[in-house]
This record gives sequence, structure tokens and C-alpha cells, in this order.
Amino acid sequence: MKVYRIILSFIIMLFLGTMAIINFTFPDREFSEEENRMLKGKPTFSWETLKNGKFTKEYEAYITDQFPFRDFWVEVKASSERLLQKRDNNGVYLGKDGYLLQKVDKVDEEILNKNLQAINMFGKNNTGNKIYFLLAPNSVEILKNKLPPFASSENQLYIINSVQNKLDSSISFIDGYKALSEHKNEYIYYKTDHHWTSFGAYYAYNYLGSKMGYTPLAIEDFNVEKVTDEFYGTLYSKGNYRTASSDSIHIFKPKKEPSYTVEYLDTNTSSHSLYEFKHLNSKDKYSLFLDGNHALTVIKTDINKDKKLLVIKDSYAHSLIPFLTNNYGEIHVMDLRYFNMSVGNYMKENNIEEVLLVYNILSFVEDSSIMNLKFK
Repeated sequence: MKVYRIILSFIIMLFLGTMAIINFTFPDREFSEEENRMLKGKPTFSWETLKNGKFTKEYEAYITDQFPFRDFWVEVKASSERLLQKRDNNGVYLGKDGYLLQKVDKVDEEILNKNLQAINMFGKNNTGNKIYFLLAPNSVEILKNKLPPFASSENQLYIINSVQNKLDSSISFIDGYKALSEHKNEYIYYKTDHHWTSFGAYYAYNYLGSKMGYTPLAIEDFNVEKVTDEFYGTLYSKGNYRTASSDSIHIFKPKKEPSYTVEYLDTNTSSHSLYEFKHLNSKDKYSLFLDGNHALTVIKTDINKDKKLLVIKDSYAHSLIPFLTNNYGEIHVMDLRYFNMSVGNYMKENNIEEVLLVYNILSFVEDSSIMNLKFK
């Protein structure tokens, strides 16, 4: 028995020593393609950060992110947990028909209520404007029938009803659940990503028309084009279910297509397309839509030039906005995480009288930048 312990100790020490040498030899990675996120870099040492514990915490995160062959070990962990029949991995369920579904824990009521107060204040400060709020459920709510047995998730219908009941009368609430639930058997959510697909975005656009007073184009008015079938999204990266099948991304091009001018004001770049196809060669293929996240984007078309719309949004809006260009001549797209000016002043300077807020439930209950709306 003693010999076995010595051999085992030697193997462990050899493994740790080998890993340390490899870790010292290999250069640090900045980005993980598999996890689709930036990796922690080596923290800067100071006696102050060592004393308050910040340095050791950051160094631990650095070692974890830069561990040799990290992607391999992450897959080993995920595979072992599947063998042990763990229902979720990193908060992602492996559901029926290959769907990955994000587990929603109990929401932070404080952030939720503060975001609601901010939106209500925004409505009261802009009573002369038409303001709409589309709150979209995530796939875990619409596709509950895909969840594995005994899986649990926060009731998003309760959140939707709570938001609607607490919303000021100056804001027109648009229930994303009603827009999507009757299409739950269609491909309205990606299997490996947290976003809705272009089909889900179309049904939201169609439903919005009856609330916002525009006539949506029928689905027959579009040429639907599959631009890739090799999309692995955020839930694939987070859940590490490497056996999951890839998604397809489609774009809807109107048969009578307007001309576009798209200005990304934060990067001082422009385009004549709503789609940046270069992203199809990257991991983050969803950035195909409007080049991903920007603080402020202005889209102009050659139809309905007198109709302006401000969209305040999360990334669910990226695949929705191309549909709206068929009904608005000018669309201003604002991401409050990066936009630091007064929204009200921006609206006045650009003569914008119609506003659409678009958020999925998960980002709405987590994104503290929405609180910026309460300022005039």
C-alpha cells in the first residue's frame, strides 16, 4: 500500500510539474474561441492589492483562464458531469432535440425595480413622445417542453406580468410572449445561442406592427437566405456541450429592397448594408447583424423618410431592426451600456418622437445601465 502511495504521489507531482513548465513556456491567450470571451491577463502586483485580497483573487482567475490545454479540460469536466447525470453545466441545460437552454435563477428584484423606475421616469419626462417597450422571453420560457426532467427555471411569465402591471401609462407595453408563443414549434430560437433567430425576430416585427401602427411586410415579401449553418453560440460556449449540433443563420431580404446608409458613430465607420458578412468567418457570427454592439448607430433608407424611430436595446434588437427598415426612413440605435449622453437631449436634437425599447428578460433584470434613462 505504501508503494502505491509513493507512486501516486510521484505521478501527481510529475503532472503538476509538467503543467507548471508548460504554463511558464506557453504564451498567455487573450481570447477563447470556444468560450467566446476574453481571458484574464496577469494582474499587476502591489502591496495594497495583496493586502486587501484583490491580487490573489485576480491571480487565481488568471491561473484558471490560462491553464494549459484549458479547452480540453473544460470538455472533460462537462463530459464527466453529463455521465453523472447533472442536469445543467454552468447554468445551461442540455434539452430535447439538441436545444441548449439557459437556466434562469431568481432575479435580482432590486435591479428589476430600479430599471422599471428608470423607464417610468423616462416616459414621464417625454410625455409628448410615443414610447413602446418590447420585453422578449428567452427560449427557456417559450420552449419549456424542451427542458430535461426535473429542470427548474425562474417563471418569466411572472416577470412579464409584473413589469406590465408596474409600467407607467406613458409607456405602451408589448408582450413578447404573445408574439412568439404560438410559433414555439418553429425555429424561432437558436439551439446553441441565447438569441432569437431571424424567424423569431420576424414574428416580433409582425406583432409590433399592430401595436405601433405600421403595416409589416408579409413573410412572402422576403427572400429568405441561409448564410451559414456553422453557428455555435453563447450557450454552446458557456455550457461546453461539445457534441451539440450547429445552428443556421438566415437573413430576410425584401424583394423590393430599399437602399441603406448605416453609420456607426462610435467607430466613425459606415456601410451600405445591414449585414457585416466578415463575422461569418469568426466565432461570434451573430455580429453579422449590424456589426454587433455599438454605442450609437444611425440607419437611413430611401423610404418613409419622414418616419424616425429611436431603438434603445440589447442585442435581441440586432436581428429585429433590419425588418423595421421597411417601415422607417431613419432609425437611431442606442446601446445604453456604451452611450453616456442624455437620451432626452439626443431625441430633441434629432427630432425623434417615437421610441422602441427592446430587451430580453435576462438582460433586463441584469443590465444596470438601463437606470441611465431616468436622467433628463
